[in-house]
Amino acid sequence: MQGHVEVPSDETATVAELERNWKEEYMRTKDGRLQTFVTHYAGEAPVQDVSLHGVEIEANREERTLHIHGGKEHIKILLRIKKCDTAETFDKWRQALLSHAAASNLDQFVTPRIVILELGSTSIRAGVLYQKPLLPQVFFPAIGCILDNGQIVVGNQAYEPENRQRGELVRPIQCDPSVERYSMDKEVTKACIERAIRDLAVVSIPMGAQQIRDSLRTSLASHNNGLFSFQTPCERLILRYVMEHSAYVPENYETESGEKKSISLTPFKPTSSMPREFEIDSSRFTCTEGLFRPKKWQLESKGIHHLIHDAVTQSPIDSRRNLYKNIYLAGGASLLPGLAEKVETELETVLPNTINAQVHISPWRYHAAFLGAQVVAAGASSLAALSSPESLPSTRAVDLSGHSAALCQRLLGLNPVQKQLCTENPLIIQYVARGIREALYHCQDQFKNERWNCSDRHEVITTPHGEFRDILGKTLRSASREGAFLTAIATAGIVYEVTKGCSTGNLSQCGCDSQPDIQKYIDTDVHNEPRSHPAAGHHRLNQRSLNTFSWGGCSDNVPYGVKFTREFLDKFETQQFENLDQDVRRLVHKHNFFVGREQIAQNIKRTCRCHGVSGSCEFKTCWLSMPKFGEVAEMLKKRYQHFAVQVAKRVKKRLRRKERGERAQMPIRGNELAFLQKSPSYCERNDTLGILGTLGRECVHRSHNADDCDLLCCGRGYNTRSERKKTQCQCKFVWCCQVKCKECIDDVTVHTCK
Repeated sequence: MQGHVEVPSDETATVAELERNWKEEYMRTKDGRLQTFVTHYAGEAPVQDVSLHGVEIEANREERTLHIHGGKEHIKILLRIKKCDTAETFDKWRQALLSHAAASNLDQFVTPRIVILELGSTSIRAGVLYQKPLLPQVFFPAIGCILDNGQIVVGNQAYEPENRQRGELVRPIQCDPSVERYSMDKEVTKACIERAIRDLAVVSIPMGAQQIRDSLRTSLASHNNGLFSFQTPCERLILRYVMEHSAYVPENYETESGEKKSISLTPFKPTSSMPREFEIDSSRFTCTEGLFRPKKWQLESKGIHHLIHDAVTQSPIDSRRNLYKNIYLAGGASLLPGLAEKVETELETVLPNTINAQVHISPWRYHAAFLGAQVVAAGASSLAALSSPESLPSTRAVDLSGHSAALCQRLLGLNPVQKQLCTENPLIIQYVARGIREALYHCQDQFKNERWNCSDRHEVITTPHGEFRDILGKTLRSASREGAFLTAIATAGIVYEVTKGCSTGNLSQCGCDSQPDIQKYIDTDVHNEPRSHPAAGHHRLNQRSLNTFSWGGCSDNVPYGVKFTREFLDKFETQQFENLDQDVRRLVHKHNFFVGREQIAQNIKRTCRCHGVSGSCEFKTCWLSMPKFGEVAEMLKKRYQHFAVQVAKRVKKRLRRKERGERAQMPIRGNELAFLQKSPSYCERNDTLGILGTLGRECVHRSHNADDCDLLCCGRGYNTRSERKKTQCQCKFVWCCQVKCKECIDDVTVHTCK
């Protein structure tokens, strides 16, 4: 994530001054770090680069602020999203910061070190596998030099004159295009792998397509009076350099004239007898013509636009229009200027007028194969298929269970059952943490205008393993109506994030739901009216309905998320209740755990996609998906307001209502929250209960809602002051690609509780 945000112009300013003095800066989240740039884009070197490892992110949607604090570097950063940005931008920044903070934790302590190694015929790339694709940390030419004494040097060192004079240049992998056969030099390959493991420096050596280099060779040889033949390894390196700095793809090969261009050879440090530059004429663009007309290269093949067209036409007919709009170029040859535009132009000659092709190029397309290998390796199926240490004959077996056990024992706030589950499933704990953070964020969003705004005065507990912030712990232990809501929404958050981890393939122990037909779901696709379908066997659909769709795609594996969350939360409470204290609070917690899980399980929706000729819906492919977590939070808020039941303190095996009369005999339903004690007054500060009070809270005069000053301030009255706020207004889009706004000053009235 990157873009313009606002930061305080004076770090020592008071809160009132912060409201008036903000400045705009360009920031980016990358590799678990937050970077700040002077320019209006992610340019060369950031002026500030801080680690997000272990930081806390506090989000305030109403003020559009993100407070970043803590972590290894003990940072304190306050960001504000610009007013001209949407609420979606605020959520993207919040999620990006949370993801980088969580990813750095996982990458440093949980994920085993896996090395991605790409052995190419021209270049070698290597790097450590992380949770997101990153550019290679090791990159050097695929060349080795076997010296007279048997030593092997690889990469740029192999090209050095003192090494070439005392040895022989050999490639680790050599290909013969005529027979499509590869041969490998084991010793040079071994040296390249050892260099990749040992060396962490990034080397930039351009590479290009072999056919384009061959096309350039004749023209360049005639322009340098036969001094270079471009056949030796060093001369081929110069040939690639010249091609990368001069070749391009024109709009029209017939009408293109092409200006001459001089290429300096200064980077190669030529001797006095060697030319200092090359001059290239029309061969700059004629050398690339074979990409679209292979006969120019004496190849009996189709041009790349025809190959793309053939590949798309072999796919299902209802997917072709979408595929033509998502053509991506990758590899070294894709760096040629004008290639993407030319591919689009040539595709227009073979496509109908009703179909438009769109060719996309990524700034990282040069390393696309390496990045793709990281994506594949990070998937659950690849991690499960990795060879075990015991299966590698020359590698000492490493037991990672001890490392995960030691890590889980150091995690604060977990009970013994949860620590054991953490040891058995170390990768899943990050999704538990994400679920709780997501629940806390939406809790604060739902109660932002209430006397209790889902916050308390938490304690910092010091342990041998570090400090533990007991956030909302006092509210949870109070067993009040607010504690019941917190318990339920935290449970729902864990189910939600663990299920997402399964669906995205990041957890090896689960994946997409293979039997979606046995789940209960809400059908939003029949006559645009929601219908609830019970599990198979309890409800029989008519034959026409069965024939109109089939299950496909990736259905959210909610059963696994529910099963794991039940074991993670309920098991310890059950053990404690049955074997030790028989505390009714444990039954209350278990009941509210169930309510939170059911808010996800009972609101699964069937989502479908139509197939057929000309956009018709003759056939549908459907899958099951969870509701948005914001919707889950809203449903739990209604449970808090209208379906919360106070229970008796004395129980045997199940909860009983505290009410008297006939209603007391009614069992507590699964959609009702349970609590023991009535809610305390949140008007005044109470350090014992962790209540912050409403002193200083902003309110709205005569709003007749929860944020009304008379209601929020508990009758104590409120202070009124006028402030001048700077806002961005009259925003316009300027081609290309900026949004420029004017700065407006508004006089606003602010009310705060006494």
